[in-house]
Amino acid sequence: MNWLDQNYKWVFDGIGVLFVAGFLALLRKWIWPRLASLLADRARRRNPGPDEVAKVSFQYLPANPLSNGWRLADPERPSLEYSVPPDRGDGLAVSAEDAIDYDLEKYQRTANHVRFSAKLSDKSYLYAKVRLVSRDGRSVSRVGWITCDTGAGPPRKESRDEWVIHRTPGKDGWTTFDLFLPEEVSQTFGKAEGLQFSELLGFRLRGSLAVSPINVYHTEPRAPIVITADMIVAFISAVALVGFVIVSFRKPASSLPRQAEPPVVPTATAQERSGPLVAQVAKDAHALRQLNHVTRIADTESEKSLPEIPANSYGFTIGSWVADLGLDKLPILSKGGFFEIQKLADGTAMIVGYVGQESLDRLREGLAEGSTLIVYSDPWKDAPNIVAIPLDRLKCARSRTLYPENTQHKITEIEALDCDAR
Repeated sequence: MNWLDQNYKWVFDGIGVLFVAGFLALLRKWIWPRLASLLADRARRRNPGPDEVAKVSFQYLPANPLSNGWRLADPERPSLEYSVPPDRGDGLAVSAEDAIDYDLEKYQRTANHVRFSAKLSDKSYLYAKVRLVSRDGRSVSRVGWITCDTGAGPPRKESRDEWVIHRTPGKDGWTTFDLFLPEEVSQTFGKAEGLQFSELLGFRLRGSLAVSPINVYHTEPRAPIVITADMIVAFISAVALVGFVIVSFRKPASSLPRQAEPPVVPTATAQERSGPLVAQVAKDAHALRQLNHVTRIADTESEKSLPEIPANSYGFTIGSWVADLGLDKLPILSKGGFFEIQKLADGTAMIVGYVGQESLDRLREGLAEGSTLIVYSDPWKDAPNIVAIPLDRLKCARSRTLYPENTQHKITEIEALDCDAR
């Protein structure tokens, strides 16, 4: 072999040069376009498009909006006229003595992005009703209004609970509103009080206006795309591959080190969980869904029992069912209900609810067997913290219904589960 290396070195070098030339041609014609496609795909993953959560449509016209999800904001001022706008066949033209409201379903409130067009007249507005929380997610939880108006200029504070934002109308009189609500709240309530967006609750139409269907999405925050770094990594990988192949021509394959196989990491199952009860904690329900890799069950699967719905999915149930029925018979709904149930890849069922600060601290440290715990279906002043708890680690003796008063001095209905850790 040494004789070959000495006398035929030019042969091996020539083979290496030919290989490099061929590799560069292959890189240009085949590898590079695919690498560019891969980088574009990574860019789309870092900045994903909106995921539609709901659509407030008006296809039911000429039927009454009050029979299709809308309600009077002030029942003592019931005057309401409605029709199809002459220049927008899929929209709604409305003239209200006061205003009409639309509430999103509970499972739709994780939306954070709204798109619609509106033709606004003098003293007519469209509002997005949002829940605001403090940056720690616990100290403050109240309702706020983002008021959509025409014009220009920075946002204007109308009251403690209302900020007005402006968009410029088009030549046809319609104004497009494309609102990423975390940014809108950051530029309004965030600057004034340090509050941040938590969830989208619904919409309000006031005065005489026309509006297109309202599209509601969940959009991930935009992240920077570092193309240069990707290209450097790709270049270094290509150079390393070329160098490796050239050296391989000059060195017997038997002398190359064997690549070690990656170790297998065991996965814990539901049966292996033991010790103190610990909960998952996140900013909101959507963050918990991302953490557990679950998507909502289809409407065709609604009312199936927990064992019958697929893994990596979530739905909703009622507190009394949790207290009275076992896990094998627990019905799961695709929408409605009070408590969210997430079924993980290993079959573990997690109940999503809200707890007080003391309970949150205990769940973070680990709750001993037999310890009592109250889990609420919705946030309120005594329980603003969202958690996900393994349902098979709870023994819930009863379900209660509470009617606390919210920040708008309206009575809301909340379910409470009285449970023991096991």
